[in-house]
Amino acid sequence: MRQMIDLAQKEHEKRQCDQPQGRVAMRTNIKAWSSASQMAFSYVQMLHVMIILVVQVNYEEVKQKVPAFMEAASKKFDILDHLTAYRPNRNLLAVVSQAYHLYIKFLAKAVKPYTQCRIKTYLKAFSNPWKTRLQGLVDSIEATFREINDIVQYHGLLETHMSLTINREALGLLREQNAKADWVLSVLDNLSNMVAVHFTKSDDIRETAANIRQHVKENLDQPISTKTSKNTGKSLEPESASSQKSAVDQVLDDIFPKLRAQHDESKNRTRAMEELQYNHAQRPKQKSLFKSEQLVAWLQSDASELLWIDRSNLLTVADCNALFTNPLLLAGEGEFESTLVLWFSCHEMRLDSSKRYTAIVQALVSQILKQNPEIFQQLRQRHTREQTADVQSLWKMLLSCIDVVDASCIFIIINCADELGSGDESAAEEREAFLRQMKQLLHDQEKLVKVLLTAGLRRATNSEAPMSSTTLSPQLTRRHPTRSVSIEGLQADAPLLSHGIVRIQEKRCEELRLTELPFVYTSGTKVFGYEQGQLQAFVIAEAS
Repeated sequence: MRQMIDLAQKEHEKRQCDQPQGRVAMRTNIKAWSSASQMAFSYVQMLHVMIILVVQVNYEEVKQKVPAFMEAASKKFDILDHLTAYRPNRNLLAVVSQAYHLYIKFLAKAVKPYTQCRIKTYLKAFSNPWKTRLQGLVDSIEATFREINDIVQYHGLLETHMSLTINREALGLLREQNAKADWVLSVLDNLSNMVAVHFTKSDDIRETAANIRQHVKENLDQPISTKTSKNTGKSLEPESASSQKSAVDQVLDDIFPKLRAQHDESKNRTRAMEELQYNHAQRPKQKSLFKSEQLVAWLQSDASELLWIDRSNLLTVADCNALFTNPLLLAGEGEFESTLVLWFSCHEMRLDSSKRYTAIVQALVSQILKQNPEIFQQLRQRHTREQTADVQSLWKMLLSCIDVVDASCIFIIINCADELGSGDESAAEEREAFLRQMKQLLHDQEKLVKVLLTAGLRRATNSEAPMSSTTLSPQLTRRHPTRSVSIEGLQADAPLLSHGIVRIQEKRCEELRLTELPFVYTSGTKVFGYEQGQLQAFVIAEAS
């Protein structure tokens, strides 16, 4: 085929040899330009296809990556919203605000392809807008997220370290308190029969306090209750009191049949509610009931006993007095003909260990003298400062004061007894003398002494009423309208509460004290009163 083409070309050149040379050159150029134009058109078509492909690829890349990044960023920003609420740190808030600023700029640029004309979109898509306009913002946002993660991790490590340090300090204090409490318990076991009550949960404290409160209400509902003799501890009622009471009940049942039917119906309804499984929460727990029975048995015992209450860092001094000490003293007012109440708190004592026991006895003696001023002159003439410097002389003075007062029952309350500790060797002699005299007082057959010791103090916060580390006298003054007002009022009016409740029941009461409101109104009731020229509102609570 090639030979035939060459032969034809030679024949053509022979026939055209007589034509001019210029026309031949022109034809040759025309052929060359024609072939070149055909090749250029092919290249232009290929270039058009390539441009269309590039624009389409860039446009699809933007359409895919923008929603994906927005979804991932929204999840991270949701986490940041909760993070700023739980960790309001200045550096963290600054970095988060920077991340939001960058994200807003990203959204402004990502929305433009959907709002401008199609020609501009295609023209800008040719320059790969994701890499030229959006990739830098995405990298900045991700770098900001990494910075936020670093800040959170740093603060988390710092908080973990601080929590670990606080837990170690708390564990050390707890171990120290447990060691003190164990030492005190080991010493008190040798004094007398001791009733130990330990609280490990706040629910046990609440239920036990409710049971004690119920016992106090039952005693106050019976104004003519059995009184205890001063020395013998026997009941002042005749032996036939139970038989007379049963006879009166029989007569009343015959006279008031509707009242008897109502009582029987209420008893059956209560019994049915206790038997239902879903109403199990209304039945008292056996553990709390046993603890309340221990407290009541200690109070009603005819012998001198010592009660140890371990609060396990769940209660403050004020809470313990309001929930247990004051109700027990109030119940003691109904159990005994006359009582002598002596208080002392060892909380945050600033004295040396060799002077603490002397301070306790001095505080007890000073309370007796303040409550009974008539015996102050007698003791002042017989005792001097030198004679009251040691524990033995102070105990003699205390016993003489107790003999003069001649109360049916003597309550000695010492809060935070575990704060005393074992002390050093210089306090050993004074401690032994104190414990020996306490043992003799508890074993005295002619006196009925109830000693209440509390341990396991929880440090009061700033919102709670601060308690004094000195003697807690029953005559406390009211200063600020905080929670301590009701507690101080209850301590101040404790000797008069039983008489006030009797006046309320017999409808002889003309005005109510603040401490008498919980016995008249139910818990949660709002009571309005006019005091000191202002209208005030009170909410009845269990600890008031």
